Amino acid sequence: MCVARQDHHCIWLMRCVGRKNYKYFLALLLSLGVLTIYAVCLGYGILSSRLQQAFEHAQSSSSSGSTAAVGLPWYTDGGITLNLRRFAAAIGDDVRIGSVFLLTLMCMPLPFGLLAFHIYLIWAGTTTSETSKWEMWKDFIKDRMAFMARRSQVYYPPDPAVEPEVRWPVVSDQTLRCTNQGKHPRLGYLFNDLNYEIVLPNDPDAPEDLRWVRVRHMREVVNLYDMGFKNNLRDALAMDVDLGR
Repeated sequence: MCVARQDHHCIWLMRCVGRKNYKYFLALLLSLGVLTIYAVCLGYGILSSRLQQAFEHAQSSSSSGSTAAVGLPWYTDGGITLNLRRFAAAIGDDVRIGSVFLLTLMCMPLPFGLLAFHIYLIWAGTTTSETSKWEMWKDFIKDRMAFMARRSQVYYPPDPAVEPEVRWPVVSDQTLRCTNQGKHPRLGYLFNDLNYEIVLPNDPDAPEDLRWVRVRHMREVVNLYDMGFKNNLRDALAMDVDLGR
């Protein structure tokens, strides 16, 4: 990962979205949603105003100078189909306003949908990047290829210069790995640093390493990112997290 708590690389911001700028990304989605609502309302107001003027002009002309129908909304004397045709004609009469109105109307659900998705991620205590990894581990567990062990038992003590100690509310000594074809890790195995795989020894008679236990459900896996919705939200907004919960 290139940034702390990386969520994704945003092509619009031209940078990775992570812990320090996640709140600005959420603000971007919210502001885009508000702007699209404003643009839709503005476009509808302009087109509706022009329709109203045309409607009143047609009514006053057809009633031979009578002003009885003047002032009524343009959509009062027609059904849904007729009013949609009128509005489509108004869009065609002013392509610039009409195209902007249609574009923002179609795009309006996108920022709110993304915002809702990221609120769900905050509630679940995960990120877009981690969600894809969870799906991968779900497949590993389903295929009976995932194993877990105590990190302190299968790894050497971390070098503080390489892996400094961090202060984080959720602590776990759990580590996850997978094996080829779901075979239980045997003594003499090696870790493949390019992925999550355990490379089994060439000796087929090597005894099983009982420190490793097969993972049967995602409930057995500790999610370090999940600190509860309140602390997840505070962390997403780059605020201090209540370590005491």
